[in-house]
Amino acid sequence: MKSTNQLTAFLYLFKARVIGCQKRYDPEKYYVYIIQLRREKQTERTYLFRSHREFSELHQKLCFRFPLISNRIQSLSKGVTLGRSSVKAVAEKRRIELDQFLVSLFNLAEEICHCDLVYTFLHPLLRDQDEEPNVYVTKWRNKSTNQKKDPRRNSSNIHGK
Repeated sequence: MKSTNQLTAFLYLFKARVIGCQKRYDPEKYYVYIIQLRREKQTERTYLFRSHREFSELHQKLCFRFPLISNRIQSLSKGVTLGRSSVKAVAEKRRIELDQFLVSLFNLAEEICHCDLVYTFLHPLLRDQDEEPNVYVTKWRNKSTNQKKDPRRNSSNIHGK
């Protein structure tokens, strides 16, 4: 059952889909999956960025709390069963799998799909708010990596004799 605090603070979630994946470097290459959220009485969409590992944690916690759902919810691949995890083809297969997981999750009973585990997972984090403008970027480097400056371009340097 949904608590009043969840409904008030987060607005009722009615749809979550994985709409894409994004290659990141921090410093090693990895992928994040872009979740598009739709909430009741809210016209704008919210975008979240989650890793496969974060999805797996949610899946494990849900199956632990609600043992009877394990055969009714999309299972998730583990580790490298699909191949190297940092390859675009694997990321796209996982994107489809993770989207099916969210669809199957929201087809479960209200007390499961609107439990605190789900709302915590789908609650925007600071990184989501900072990265929302990058939703349609396919490759994204960490801000600290992008902002390395060429010392020759620093306007505060004085050149000449």
